Amino acid sequence: MGDALNPTTLLGSPGFVGIAVVDSDPYLPGGANWWTNQNNFYRQVRNFIIDVTKVNGSATGIHWQVAQSTSLTNIVFKMATDGRNQQGMFMENGSGGFMSDLLFDGGKLGMWIGNQQFTFRNITVQNSETGIFAGWNWGFTFKDLKIINCKLGFGMSSGSPNPQQVGSIIIVDSKISNTPVCIKTGTTSYSTPHTSGSLILENIKLSDVSVAI
Repeated sequence: MGDALNPTTLLGSPGFVGIAVVDSDPYLPGGANWWTNQNNFYRQVRNFIIDVTKVNGSATGIHWQVAQSTSLTNIVFKMATDGRNQQGMFMENGSGGFMSDLLFDGGKLGMWIGNQQFTFRNITVQNSETGIFAGWNWGFTFKDLKIINCKLGFGMSSGSPNPQQVGSIIIVDSKISNTPVCIKTGTTSYSTPHTSGSLILENIKLSDVSVAI
């Protein structure tokens, strides 16, 4: 935990090498994780600024492969905007969880998320090539999501259309602005599984968006 009123900055050095500045589940030689991702409980990170803008080349702010009773709160992720392959979050597996009050600024990708289920509240992604990309999931709920000045707001076309790897996305009370394409989905009438790619939007405000879905 950092200071809630004056968050601590974790700054990646120019020569930083590693999966992420903060790693919740390290990979071992041979490809196995230190903890089984569905059993990686009770992880909490809050009140930080994670800055990878000085890293030469690719970099990730946090590797968040976690399960229940986990949370990310009050974190700012700063990434380069000059084409370097940087992302704020990489979450490829697990069975979580909750996160709130996060700001992702810059990067090729704000969030790359894959997990069974997660609840997100007050998430802002700005100035990223792709704001959020869902690699796979069972069910993700976003409330008060703000996507600003991205090329693609939300990508949920992983594996599409057969098999469609994104189960369901729910986005409520959210705003997307200055983003040419809001949501990209690969779901079709013949996608499998048949209920995959489910999308629910409720109370969404679009501004300077050419393609909603």
